[in-house]
Amino acid sequence: IAEWGFTKASFSNGASISDLDNDGDIDIVTNNMEEAAFIYENNANNNSNNYIKIKLKGPKNNPQGLGAKVVLTLENRQQVFQQKMTRGYLSSVSPIVHFGIGSSKTIKNISVTWTDQTQTIIKDIASNQLVEIEYSNAVDANSEKASSPLMTEVTDLYFDQPVYHKENEHDDFKNQVLLPHKLSRLGPFVTVGDVNGDNLDDFYIGGAQNQAGQLYIQKANGKFRKQNVSDFNKDKEYEDMGSIFLDFDNDNDLDLYVVSGGTEKLINDPFYTDRLYTNNGKGFFTRSMKINDMRTSGSCVAAADYDLDGDIDLFVGGRTIPELYPNTPYCHLITNHENFLYDVTDQISPLIRKLGMITSAVWSDINNDKYPDLIVVGEWTPITILINKEGRTFEDATAQYGLDKTNGWWNKIIAEDLDNDGDSDFVVGNLGLNYKFHASKEKPFKVYSKDFDGNGSWDVMLTKYNGNQEVPVRGKQCTSEQMPFVNDKFPTYNAFAEASIDQIISTTANDVLTKEAFIFESIILRNDNGKLVIEPLPKKAQLSTINAIMSKDFNRNGKSDIIIGGNMFNSEVETTRADASYGLIIKDIAQQNFKIIESKDSGFSIPYDVKDMQAININGKEHILVTSNNDRLRCYVFN
Repeated sequence: IAEWGFTKASFSNGASISDLDNDGDIDIVTNNMEEAAFIYENNANNNSNNYIKIKLKGPKNNPQGLGAKVVLTLENRQQVFQQKMTRGYLSSVSPIVHFGIGSSKTIKNISVTWTDQTQTIIKDIASNQLVEIEYSNAVDANSEKASSPLMTEVTDLYFDQPVYHKENEHDDFKNQVLLPHKLSRLGPFVTVGDVNGDNLDDFYIGGAQNQAGQLYIQKANGKFRKQNVSDFNKDKEYEDMGSIFLDFDNDNDLDLYVVSGGTEKLINDPFYTDRLYTNNGKGFFTRSMKINDMRTSGSCVAAADYDLDGDIDLFVGGRTIPELYPNTPYCHLITNHENFLYDVTDQISPLIRKLGMITSAVWSDINNDKYPDLIVVGEWTPITILINKEGRTFEDATAQYGLDKTNGWWNKIIAEDLDNDGDSDFVVGNLGLNYKFHASKEKPFKVYSKDFDGNGSWDVMLTKYNGNQEVPVRGKQCTSEQMPFVNDKFPTYNAFAEASIDQIISTTANDVLTKEAFIFESIILRNDNGKLVIEPLPKKAQLSTINAIMSKDFNRNGKSDIIIGGNMFNSEVETTRADASYGLIIKDIAQQNFKIIESKDSGFSIPYDVKDMQAININGKEHILVTSNNDRLRCYVFN
């Protein structure tokens, strides 16, 4: 430090940089406690190196262009800077962007990407000067603009009163302080079908604990009325997760299966019993007991006739074991035999019982043998392929398809023939890349768990890599709150900060549960003649968690486009929520030449804690229902 000219010791609590003497280099000011500020003059101008200074002139509501990305391109290299002025606590720097460019005398170009993703580009700039770059000259370089909005929100046209999901208050962190996020705020989900036989789509939206699920019947004019179902009200104590309409009893009307989830009760409580409701043909439902007693905090339900016997069977994904994160809950393979739903997991395929913390599942015949195969995803799980062996059992073919190192925090999977080649491709939503946590095959994101301090509660330790050292994600304060021995072992914050994970806990003991994540990108899984090829979705789709995905052919070229929604507002206190998604439409997905339609152009803006999207036909036109946690239902029409 002394050779740089910092020779005087001080107690500094703030610093700022700026070219104070306008000589082309950056000077430094430090604020000191009970002492005058220090000013350090930079003498770099005494050498032959060059510079460029840039003044951003942003839009009216952001005149200094905060958040803009500046990319400077020289002959053989690039430099990147994001405009932000805050430094530390109560410190700020000059809004002038400064680049040192060494011996280069000219700059090929400077591009500024503003916060609305428009760009301003200037070319062939001489060095050693101040240039101004204005937002008023920006163009939309990367997005395809729609001539008119593709979608319009029409919620108020069809609902006289808002349809709200009202989340209950529950402290998931009370007994597991180090959870990465809440698992009690994962709904609501919506399912669509004609429940009263009038050829109009109706829908069911799940409720949180102490809020009954709601059934809405479509009238001839397109408006919806709420159907009062007494058995839904009786069951309001349950936390609804995924649901599905199906004709369980073969009487030509749609019955309803609802998955129970949440973390409000302890393991094996009746609170986690899934529910079956039979329909009288007019949209009035009665709870049926013709179902095995399965008590799992679940997530999703997917239907298929896996054994080709003419009855609809179900897969129900287990999401979590309350207060025992990240232990693996039970999943269920359910067969419909003589109008009774039996859990046949152990008889047909025991490997289905413990697949992971499952979030989403689809049935699809991957190997073209006429039998639907099962593809599941979840938190800490790989994209898991279970091949149906003619309805007799299932075989784990995940490694065979090259997916054994795809463990992530997956939230959603859909099956769709994206390229019209006769087989199913898949779009899979993950955590995304704009988050505090990162993962790779070389440096996986991990979790270790057991009762490390022997006090009867299950402890969680998330880890990441700092260089080549594996270290805890959470700080000393939260970690010691969960495991008090940490304070005795590491009396100072510095000692804890310098410790590797193996110095804090034993990670190699046989009773330590270890899970890994290798990929957080959201992807397309393209089926290329039976080989599944991973293709990342474009960068703008990686800005937040993806929880909801739909396919739709917007330009009617016979190939699918996709719509995505997401975010995650339920993170632990040391991690900011993921809220950068406003929803996105991606066109020409089959051609791998993605064209993104931003929400400002598409008319589809959903910057909420989005959990589900489903297509619904209203007045003969296709619409989308969008659900968000602790928020109102929204309805959009395709123009």
